[in-house]
Amino acid sequence: MLHALNYLMGNLDREWLTRLRSFGGLQAYPSRTKDPDRVRSARSPIAAPALVEVFTPGRPVVTVQEASSHHLAWLGSALAAPSASLGVDGFGQSGAIPDLYREFHLDSGSIVNASLGVLGL
Repeated sequence: MLHALNYLMGNLDREWLTRLRSFGGLQAYPSRTKDPDRVRSARSPIAAPALVEVFTPGRPVVTVQEASSHHLAWLGSALAAPSASLGVDGFGQSGAIPDLYREFHLDSGSIVNASLGVLGL
């Protein structure tokens, strides 16, 4: 996601996308030896410049995706903001999409409740 955001914002040349793929695929985390992006250690947390341009640090964040809720759960920490991450944390279910969204709390009511929760309401 970091590389994609940097590319879309004009902060990463297209050649880097090809170069990064040549390492056997893009990594899920930045690498000090392979990446053009400055990598920060966990000891000095700060939101990446690309995130700061997309999100306002400190403002509540709710993520919703048809994938594991844990994939974007880190955004709240990176932005020093209250957050809720909604997603599919089980597998094997089948049914109508509205029913599955309700089952996994991805329906509009659940999103509103998560939003109210991060706002402290």
